[in-house]
Amino acid sequence: MTYKELMIKSLTDLLEENETLMHPIYGLLNQGNTQYYGYFGFTENDLLIALLSGTGKQITYTTRVPLDIKSIKVKQTAIFKQFVIDIAFNEGAPCRITASPKVLSVNTQEENLPRFLEHLYTIAPKTKQPELKQLSGENIRIQYFNYIIGIFLSFVPMVPIMILIMEWKESGEWHFGELISAILETLPVVAVIWGIVLMPLILLSLLNRFCFGKVICVLDDKGIHTENDLLLWTDIKSVSYKTAMHSRFRYSPACTTFSIKNAGEYEFDIIHFPFYGLRKIKRYCPDVKVEVQNKGWLIFMALCPTIIAIILSLLS
Repeated sequence: MTYKELMIKSLTDLLEENETLMHPIYGLLNQGNTQYYGYFGFTENDLLIALLSGTGKQITYTTRVPLDIKSIKVKQTAIFKQFVIDIAFNEGAPCRITASPKVLSVNTQEENLPRFLEHLYTIAPKTKQPELKQLSGENIRIQYFNYIIGIFLSFVPMVPIMILIMEWKESGEWHFGELISAILETLPVVAVIWGIVLMPLILLSLLNRFCFGKVICVLDDKGIHTENDLLLWTDIKSVSYKTAMHSRFRYSPACTTFSIKNAGEYEFDIIHFPFYGLRKIKRYCPDVKVEVQNKGWLIFMALCPTIIAIILSLLS
C-alpha cells in the first residue's frame, strides 16, 4: 500500500454515515517538543487526524476533532516554505500542523493543501487574535544567552578544585592554610578572566529580556496571550517547566506546559518559555502549582565539569 493509499484509507475509516472526506493532506502534528507524522482531512463538521508510526507504515492513533474554532493563524517558513497552521478551539487543546506544499509520496499534496487552507479560512471566525507586539503587557521573549551562561558558570568550580587536588598530590597531605592561600592567590586572576567572558553575555541576556528577541507571549491581568490564543489565569490549574536538553542527536528547547481546565481538560505547550517567566506567573496567579521537571538533568549538567576536573586532576 502506498502512502497516498494509506492516507485515503486511514481517513476514510474515520468517516461516519453520509460524510465525505475533504482535502486530505500529509504533515506534522506538533505538540510541544514532540512531532508526529500523520494525515489530516475534513468532514463537514470535524477535523480528522491519523498519526503514523516511526516507520510511517502503520497508523498508531486516530481522532476526530469538532470544528468549533476560536481562531486560526497560518504562516509560511522562509527557507523550506512550509505552512505552519495554528488552530485554537473554543474547547479542548489547540492544534499545530506543519505541512509542505509538495510531498513526493503523496502527489495530491500540491493540489489539496491550498484547498485545506481555503476551507479552514472559510469555517473559521473572521475575527483574529491581535499581534503580540500590539498588546500592552509584559513581553516574554526567547532567551538566547541564558543556557550559554549556565554552561560557563558550571566550569567556575573547576579551577579551585584542581588546585586543591594538585596541592594534595604534591604534598601527600592536606595543608588547609596553604591550600586556601593558593586558592586566594589565583581567585583574582580567575575572577578577571571569567568576568571578561561572562559580563558581555550577562549584558546581552539583560538586553534580550527587555529590549530584543522574539516575543513568544504577553502577560497581563487577563492571562497569557499567545500567537493564536488567550490562556485565562482562572483556567490555568498547574504549570510544568522542562529545561532545554541535549542528546546525542537532538536538541530540545525549554518547554512549559500549562494544564488548562474550562469546559474540558487539556495541556497547552509554549516552546522557549524562559525560567524567569515562572516567577511572573506566580505573581499573576499565586495559587497555581508550578513544577520544574528534569531537575536531575540540571544537577548532572552543573556537576559534570567538576567531576571531569576531579578525574583529570587525579589521573594527571
